[in-house]
Amino acid sequence: MATLQDELDLEKTIKTEARDRVKQILNNALADEDVMHTKLGKRVNEYGFDTYVTHVKNFIEKEVRPKCGVQARYHDVVLSLSELYDMPDLITLCTLITTTTVINAVMTKKNALSDIANLMAIRFEHEAHYQYFLNREDVAKAKKTAITREIGKRVSEHNKSYYAIRCMEHTNDTWVPLDKGGLVALSGRLIENLIRSTGLFDTYDTTGRHGSKMTSVIPTQRLIDIWNVNETNMLDNAFQSTPMIIEPEKWTSYTDGGYYGELRKYYKLLRLHGMNTFFFDSYLERLNETDISPVLRAVNAIQSTPWVINKDVLKVAQKIIENGEELAGVPRGKPLPEIPELTGNYTPEELKAHKKKMEERIKDEQRRVSKFLRALRTVKTAERFKDYHAIWFPCNMDFRGRVYPIPTFSFQGDDLTRGLILMQDVPAAKDKMAEFWFNVAGCEFTGNDKISFDEMQDWVAEHKMTILEISKDPFGNAMKFWADCDCPFQFLSWCFEFAKLDKYKKTHGGSCIGWKCGVPVAFDGTCSGLQHFSAALRDEIGGKAVNLIPGDRPRDIYQVVADKVNEILKQDAMNGTLDTSVKDEAGGYHIKYGTKSMAQEWLNFGVNRKVTKRSVMTLAYGSKEYGFRQQLLDDIIEPNIKQFVINKYSLAAYMAKLIWVSVTKTVVKAVEGMKWLQDVANIVCKGGKVVTWVTPMGLPVQQNYVETTTKVFKLRFMNTEKRFYVTDHTGNVAKRKQVQGIAPNFIHSMDASHLQWSINLAVDAGIHHYAMIHDSYATSPAQADTLFKAVRQAFVQMYTENDVLQNFAEDMQMLTDEKLPERPEMGCLDINLVLQSLYMFH
Repeated sequence: MATLQDELDLEKTIKTEARDRVKQILNNALADEDVMHTKLGKRVNEYGFDTYVTHVKNFIEKEVRPKCGVQARYHDVVLSLSELYDMPDLITLCTLITTTTVINAVMTKKNALSDIANLMAIRFEHEAHYQYFLNREDVAKAKKTAITREIGKRVSEHNKSYYAIRCMEHTNDTWVPLDKGGLVALSGRLIENLIRSTGLFDTYDTTGRHGSKMTSVIPTQRLIDIWNVNETNMLDNAFQSTPMIIEPEKWTSYTDGGYYGELRKYYKLLRLHGMNTFFFDSYLERLNETDISPVLRAVNAIQSTPWVINKDVLKVAQKIIENGEELAGVPRGKPLPEIPELTGNYTPEELKAHKKKMEERIKDEQRRVSKFLRALRTVKTAERFKDYHAIWFPCNMDFRGRVYPIPTFSFQGDDLTRGLILMQDVPAAKDKMAEFWFNVAGCEFTGNDKISFDEMQDWVAEHKMTILEISKDPFGNAMKFWADCDCPFQFLSWCFEFAKLDKYKKTHGGSCIGWKCGVPVAFDGTCSGLQHFSAALRDEIGGKAVNLIPGDRPRDIYQVVADKVNEILKQDAMNGTLDTSVKDEAGGYHIKYGTKSMAQEWLNFGVNRKVTKRSVMTLAYGSKEYGFRQQLLDDIIEPNIKQFVINKYSLAAYMAKLIWVSVTKTVVKAVEGMKWLQDVANIVCKGGKVVTWVTPMGLPVQQNYVETTTKVFKLRFMNTEKRFYVTDHTGNVAKRKQVQGIAPNFIHSMDASHLQWSINLAVDAGIHHYAMIHDSYATSPAQADTLFKAVRQAFVQMYTENDVLQNFAEDMQMLTDEKLPERPEMGCLDINLVLQSLYMFH
C-alpha cells in the first residue's frame, strides 16, 4: 500500500520531472556540450526541446540587454521576471509553461492561439507571484525569522513549498500584478518559438461562428509518432493534476483539502479563478462564515472512492493503439489518405470541388490527430498507475456546487477512460439485485436504454454467448459487436466482469451472493434540468414527459420532440414555401430556400432523438432558438456535411425553429420558470447587485459576472500579423450576462444539490463508492439498489422540505427594494410519485 510520502513524491514528480529535464538540457547547452551524443540528449532531441530551449535562451538574453528605441510589448514583463528569477530558472520557467500549456490545449481542443496565450499569462502571473513571496525579506516582519526558520527545518522541497504556500495565504501581500498585455505578448512569442523549433505543432486558421478568422494551434503527426514509440513521462507532465495513490485529504474549508504536496497550491474547494472583484471578496467572506458541512461531506465521499486500473481493458486499448487502425472510437494512428492532385483539363467548378475536398480532409485530419492524442494520453496514464492497489481522484466544485474530479483521467472522462478503471475494494453482493442492476448497466452500455428493466434482463440472456465470446477474444468474431456500442470500452469492461460472474455462479449454486464487481452501475436522470423545473413548479405535464410520474417503460422526451418535428416536416414537404431568388446588395443573386425543400432535406437525413437531444437537454439551462441553431451546426450538420445539399446555416435555422416550437409545447411551465428567473435577475442587476442565492444544501452561490473591457493588440506571429486579446474587469455588474446566466446556473445548483443530498442519504445507508457525473449517479452493483432508492428519496425530500423558487425570491428581495414579479402558477404534480417511478433516474 502507498504511503503519504509516496503520494508527496508522486506529486513532486508530476510537477518537477519536466522542469528537471529542461534544466538538464539547459545546463548542457550552457556548458556548450554535445548533447546529441548523451543518452538524455538523444531522447529529448527527438522532441526538439533542446532546440527550443536554445531559442528561449537566446530570446530572453537578448531581451534583457540594454537597448534603445521602441521596445516590444513584452519587454518590461521580461525585465520584471528577470528580477525575480536567476537566468537559468527563468529560461526553464518559460520553456515549461509554454510546452505544458500548449500540449494541454491541443489535447483538450481548447486550442485557440489567443486563449492559449491568456492561459500562459495566468500561469506566469501565478508563478511570479509565488516566487515574489519566496523572495520577500519583509514578510510580516515580526514573522520573518520564524517563517525562515520553519522553512529551513523542512528537508524536502515540496514540504518547504507547502509551508510557504500556507504562509502566503495568511500573510499581507504587497505583490503588484504584472502587465497582462505584456504577459500575453510574451506568451505569443514563446508559442511561436515552440512551433518553429520543434516541429510538434502547427497553426491552422478557421472561420469562427461570426465569420471572423480564428488561429488555432494544432498537433502534428510527428507528435503522435514520438509519443507512440517512446517511453517517457512527458505526456503526464503536460498537466498539473494526477490521480492520487492515497485517499485525498478531506475538504474542511475553501483552501484545505485534496492534494497534500506540490499540487495543493493549484486547487481550492471551489473553482473561482479569475474572479478577483469586490463582489468576489464579499462572497468569500460569506462562504467562510457559512456552515457548508453537508456539501463537504458529499464531496469528500466522492473523492474517497478507491479505484484500480482495469488491466484487461488496458491490454485491448494498447493493442488498438499499436495496430494503428480505427476501432471503438479510437481513430487510426496514421494520417488520412491524401487527396490526389487535380490534373489535366478541369473546369472552375471541378477546381472548387477539389479545394473543398482538400479543406474537408484537413479538418478530418486535425480531428483525427486530436482524438488520437487524447487516447494516447489516457492509455499512458493507465499504464503509469496500473500496478497500484488503488488510486483516488481528488474532487472540487464549480461555483454552483457541481462536483468535478480534478485530474483529467477520472470517472468523468470519456468512454475509454471510464472503461479503464474499476471501483476497488467493493462490497460483496448480498442479494440477486446486484446481478439485476449489473445486467441493466451492460444493456445500457450498448445504447439499448429505452426498454424496460425486465426487457434488459432478457436482452442479456439472449446475448450471453456473444458476451462470453467477447470476454474470451475481444478481437475475434464478436469484435464488431462491442466496438460499435454506444460505450464500447465500458461495455468491454462489463463483458470481462460478466464472464467472471458466470464462472462464480457455476461454483456457487447459480447464485451471485458473495460476488464482487467494480463496474459502476449508473442511474441517469431524464433531462434533469426539466425534471427540476417540473418539480419546482409541480408541472404534471412536463413531469410526465421526464419520468417523474411512474410508467411501464422510460419515456423519451427527445424522441417525443423528434416525432413532433417530423409531423411538421411532412406537412412542410408537401405544402411548404418554395425556393426564391433574392438580389443582394452587390447586385448578385442567391437562393432563399423555402420550407418545402429544407423539410425534404431533413426528411432525407432522418430526424431522430439524436437530432433533438442536445437542444431539448439545454432548454432548461437557458438555451433558446439561436442556441439550438449553433448546436445543430456543431453536432449534426458539420459532422455530416456531405449528406446535405442546402446551405447549412439555413438548415440549422429552420430545424432550430421547429425544435423550439415542439419542445415549448411539451414543457410549457419550464419556459415560464426560465422567464421568471430572468425577470427577477434583471431587477436585481438594475440596482447594481450581483445575483446571489443559497442552495437547498446551504451553499451560497454567486454569479460573479462583471463587465469586462477587451483590449486588442497585434503581434507579428509566424510571418503574419495576429490579433491577441486581453480582458480586464471593470467592476461594474454585467447585467446581460447576469440575466442570461441565471436559468442555467440556478438549475445547475439544483441538480448539484440533488446529487449532494443523494450522497448524504447513501452514506447514511452504508455506501462508500461513488462515480458521479452531475445527473448520472453510480455505485457498485452490490449497492446499486440502495442508491436507486436514495436518489428518489433525496429528490422528494429536497422538493418537499424546500420551495426552491420561494427561497430564491426571498434571497433576491434582500438585494433590491423593488417588488419582484409574481412567480409562475403552480401545477398539481404529486412529487411523492417520484418514489414509485422506476425510470426517473435509470
